[in-house]
Amino acid sequence: MPSGLGIRITTLVEVFLNVINIALTIVLFIRLRKVKMMHRNLRTML
Repeated sequence: MPSGLGIRITTLVEVFLNVINIALTIVLFIRLRKVKMMHRNLRTML
């Protein structure tokens, strides 16, 4: 296995992991916002 290919694979894995981390952060952020909005709605209903 040539070293160039190994470097390419590791960089691809790093980029892939970064993308997953960003996606998870966005999903968590959206969920937190939805939960906050739900709490607000519950307060206004009560």
